[in-house]
Amino acid sequence: MDQDRLKELVTSAALAGVCQGSLVDRLQEIDESESGEVRRSDLLHTYKRRLGRVGVNTKLHDETASLVSFLENYPEEVLSMISIKFRGDGFELFLADRDTDKILHWMQMFSRPSSL
Repeated sequence: MDQDRLKELVTSAALAGVCQGSLVDRLQEIDESESGEVRRSDLLHTYKRRLGRVGVNTKLHDETASLVSFLENYPEEVLSMISIKFRGDGFELFLADRDTDKILHWMQMFSRPSSL
């Protein structure tokens, strides 16, 4: 994915409250990014099962429940998954619409700060 376009998408998502604004500051550290189509039903199946295995009243449970809720309410079957790797081993994962025009959900449970 073009890094300038990726920066626009993340900035728009931060302004819309989809992700933390502090992610915008990290965009200068992008090492690589990828995007590809995923099926909503596959993600929903995986994360509903995982939700049942995660301890209640934990950050991971809350983040997984948020993802499941998003997936249950999203009307389309196909989404785009965007992964961003940052220098220093940082990582972020997002779900966008099929055409990758708008980031819709930040998969915060996969966030990893850079070690730089």
